[in-house]
Amino acid sequence: MSMPIVAREKENTMTAKVKYTCSRCAGKGIIEGFNHVMSGVCFKCGGKGYQMSKPTKPSKKWDVYAVDYSDGILKHFRTESGKKAQDVRGKCAWDLQQCAKRLGDKACWNPDTVVVVEHGTSIETKE
Repeated sequence: MSMPIVAREKENTMTAKVKYTCSRCAGKGIIEGFNHVMSGVCFKCGGKGYQMSKPTKPSKKWDVYAVDYSDGILKHFRTESGKKAQDVRGKCAWDLQQCAKRLGDKACWNPDTVVVVEHGTSIETKE
């Protein structure tokens, strides 16, 4: 959790504003993976390294698996964020159904076989 930094706007006042370390860039002000976009300046804090609002609790992460049509094996499809597994399953199944409608016989994943487990939980697959 980020630690609050107490700062005063003016020396004469007693009002203190609490600043929190930016939750996106971890207080660096830049995100190295995005140095090709505006030199990596963090859009959340504007490059300052702090934010004025208390950071929200990160969403729970889920690993999503589905059966690959090419070999019939359950494989990792993607990692999603969300509060409930059933919501994530519904979203991913819908995404796969839309993909199947667009691609027809060329679709890779079976939308009826979506399995969602907590991120980092091992599941027996043959990847």
